[in-house]
Amino acid sequence: MGLKTVLQNIMPKIITVLGDLAFTGTYHSTGTLVYNPATGTKTETGGSNITVTGVMSDYNQDEVDHQAVKITDKKLLIPAITLGVEPKMTDTITISSITYHVISKRVDPAEAMWVIQVRI
Repeated sequence: MGLKTVLQNIMPKIITVLGDLAFTGTYHSTGTLVYNPATGTKTETGGSNITVTGVMSDYNQDEVDHQAVKITDKKLLIPAITLGVEPKMTDTITISSITYHVISKRVDPAEAMWVIQVRI
């Protein structure tokens, strides 16, 4: 077992140890969206909801540029092994009855942790 695999497997345990610093939420991985021009609405098929645990933090002042990163944006750290999907810009996550929209995403070099920028 390589270091990459060890890191991928240990991240969910680290999040669990953080206790009240961690959140549990529902990640909605968007399926196929079909636009209906007659009604002006989009219909989704094939989406899925995933219960995830992670850590949420604010962006540091030096990271906020008021365009790509707004002061109200949040940074989520979610173990990649527990998310199980690659985040998309159409996805959402609901934490404590607040729904956030995925703005950007990246994964760490070991592919153990997703760093997801979200916005209300």
